[in-house]
Amino acid sequence: MADSNLLIQPLELDPADFPPLPLQPGFLQLVMDELGDQATPADGFDDVVGEVIGIIAALDAALSALNPTLEDTFAEADTIDAQPVSATVDGFTAALVPVSAAVDDLGVLLSGAAAPAPPVPCDVDVTLPDTTLDFAQHTTRVTLTNLGPTPLTVSAAVFTTTDPDVLFAAVLTPQTISPQGTLPILFSVVSTREGLFSGKLALTTDAPTPEVLLCITARVLPAGTPLPTGGGGGGGGVLVCRPLQRATDRGLLCE
Repeated sequence: MADSNLLIQPLELDPADFPPLPLQPGFLQLVMDELGDQATPADGFDDVVGEVIGIIAALDAALSALNPTLEDTFAEADTIDAQPVSATVDGFTAALVPVSAAVDDLGVLLSGAAAPAPPVPCDVDVTLPDTTLDFAQHTTRVTLTNLGPTPLTVSAAVFTTTDPDVLFAAVLTPQTISPQGTLPILFSVVSTREGLFSGKLALTTDAPTPEVLLCITARVLPAGTPLPTGGGGGGGGVLVCRPLQRATDRGLLCE
């Protein structure tokens, strides 16, 4: 019976609570039952280690066959003749000199190249009446009047544009324009696509300054766009023709 005055009471165990010795099954059998063949020769670990050792041995043998020792490797490096290598470097350095000279020559050529010529100014600016996208041809008549005291002969006419399917010009050459006489020119716009179009008509004359340059601008608006009444060729708007303004005015009046 436990003494109530003791702070720590003795633990009384009944021997019947423990199994009799020796334990069945034994400790070794218990471990085998729980772990199976882990950490034993049966788990295959030894076989894997043996294979790795075999691979390392084969690699060592192969390297030894190529070059038995590190000293032999350095010995082979020492046999390289430095003179041919130096000659190769010297030759490469010498080859850089003509390349440098070629680059310098290119720089001289570039610095000596002339700047592109500025565009030739227009003698006459012509703005054709606006048209709309109607797949029709609209023709405007422009006349140049000779206000000079002597006849003026137009020997050639060249019209250039990046939109020849939309904008073109027609003028009869050669012909001579008497004083107060006129040179008729026809400009046509074929309204097949929308946009702003331009062209240049160069006339060659017998004047002291022989070339007369007309700059043409035409605009095709979307179908159904309201247009001002009037203008040439059935199009809307009014022809704008600014005559010669330069000091080399040949006395031609644009209308």
